[in-house]
Amino acid sequence: MKTAYYSLAGSMLMFGLGTFWSGPKADQTTTEKAYKVFNDHCAPCHSDTSKGGFSFKAYASMTKAPFVVPGKPDQSDVVLRTSKQPNDPMPPADAKNPTLSQDEKDALRAWVEAGAPELKVEKAVIQRTAISEGEVLRSIKTDLDNADPRDRQYLRYFTVTHLYNAGAEEADIDAYRKGLSKLLNSLSWQRDISIPKAIDANHTILRIDMRKYKWNASIWKRLLEAYPYSVVSSSGDAKAIYSVTECDLPYVRADWFVANAALPPLYHDLLQLPRTASDLEALLKVDVQTDIKEETAARAGMPQGESGVSNNNRVVERHESAYGAYWRSYDFSNNTGKQNIFDFPLSFVEAGGEIIFNLPNGLQAYMLVNAKGDRIDIGPTSIVDNSKNPNRLPTDSIEVKNGLTCMSCHVQGMKRFTDKVSSVIKAASKNAVAYDYDKALALYISKTKMDEFLDADAKRFTDSVRSCGSEVGEKEPIVGLQSSYAAPLDIQRAAAEAGMTVNAFAAKLESDSTLGASVGLLRVAGGRIPREAWEDKFGQVVSECSLGSYLPFTRAESKVVLNPGPTRNSGANTRHSLKGNVEMILIPEGEFTMGGPNDSEKPQRKVFLDAYAIGKT
Repeated sequence: MKTAYYSLAGSMLMFGLGTFWSGPKADQTTTEKAYKVFNDHCAPCHSDTSKGGFSFKAYASMTKAPFVVPGKPDQSDVVLRTSKQPNDPMPPADAKNPTLSQDEKDALRAWVEAGAPELKVEKAVIQRTAISEGEVLRSIKTDLDNADPRDRQYLRYFTVTHLYNAGAEEADIDAYRKGLSKLLNSLSWQRDISIPKAIDANHTILRIDMRKYKWNASIWKRLLEAYPYSVVSSSGDAKAIYSVTECDLPYVRADWFVANAALPPLYHDLLQLPRTASDLEALLKVDVQTDIKEETAARAGMPQGESGVSNNNRVVERHESAYGAYWRSYDFSNNTGKQNIFDFPLSFVEAGGEIIFNLPNGLQAYMLVNAKGDRIDIGPTSIVDNSKNPNRLPTDSIEVKNGLTCMSCHVQGMKRFTDKVSSVIKAASKNAVAYDYDKALALYISKTKMDEFLDADAKRFTDSVRSCGSEVGEKEPIVGLQSSYAAPLDIQRAAAEAGMTVNAFAAKLESDSTLGASVGLLRVAGGRIPREAWEDKFGQVVSECSLGSYLPFTRAESKVVLNPGPTRNSGANTRHSLKGNVEMILIPEGEFTMGGPNDSEKPQRKVFLDAYAIGKT
């Protein structure tokens, strides 16, 4: 619901930035009554877009189906769910102020029927100086100049400058800073949490040292291959930055990263996640079969309908790992034969599963596997689905996608569950069952013991989240930030992302027929362009507006594999890509033995190599 005003005076942009929304005045109109309901009942989750998927203070985010469909109350969630839609009420029962009066429900319906007009609120106008691309580059160059020369090749930067220039409120920008910190550390194999450091006065440029996350040049290169906003500048500052970092482009937008790096394939590649459960277990020093044999594994089994995600029975199993806990679920395509966990509690045959494990820093990472234990991007909806996840946005697919879907469900760590298998075992006669009765009882442990594991694992996770600078609540903020990024762009946001003033960008749209035809929807009053279309057309915007040299990107698709390791920048700003349909395997960095007794050139020796990828043959 933000209203922005623009005037150009030198390099000064004036934005209408609301610092406080105090609610409607006493003489309430239909619109004011509706907004008062939002303010009184919905503010905890819907006062910014990073929490509940939409904000009643950001009109464009609220008027996306199915949240609010202007003129159609029976298609609008704010009407349907506040009317206590069965099994899906809003506000939720545990909210501070969950009950709406009939007058309040009527007010929402009347407002939507009237076309859901936006509440125009007087806002304090403050001056905000737009930060130019040249200033961003100077800040990065100065930071690199002040860094130890040996560190420079490892330094990378994330920017929220375009959000600042577009008039985003500080709270929304800060939500991206926190989301960036949490996600980066959720992709790290280091023991210590590392928070990105702001290098400019307005905290719009954030620096990281890739070594703090066990990243290297090949990981950053993989990131750039999927990045749709790679614009290479020919300025002296830019050339110096590219040279000392030995990187084609050592800075990317934080909002794009937060929206994309939690989903496969980037999630898998940046996390350097092994391709099989057995390889992951070896990495984490988990021996599943030995733990089961020695009865140190802990199991619980749930019947169909009780797990919240599995469409059939489910078994969850916990193991100690090198960094905390290793949890694995066993999911089934039906409940008969060896997929019936109550008949076969020890020798069931699963159809797939989900793995949740602690990283060295205590945060959680995730992996979906099929029946063979091979890593997959998306769980089959016939086996698992996301429809019952209270953090799922109404516009989201019910598919369980590795990474973000798991984060949204496990926002507070491992979810609670109640084992039902042990009670079935105890009710049976020891001599009447075909399995090892005592072993089954040893593995399917008591609720008291399981709760102790859950409490300890939850504390480890939540302590680490707080160390990232975030709080642990009921919603995963990265989900809301992804939704906010994915929203259609108006001309204000598009101009800021192009590094131009609104007036200059609008004038270019009018004068340039090619650009007008490509993104001309932005010229229409209230016009917005879909995010995906803007990404596809951004190269054309760069070319027509002479913003620099554009490096094309490859849109992330399922099952994309890691490309070859780094090649040193020879000075040309080129993007290397894999030729042909060759599956690549990541070889992690580490010490290798080369040579040997029969090596005619060199004797056997130890060498250290950066991570690289090699064709699978």
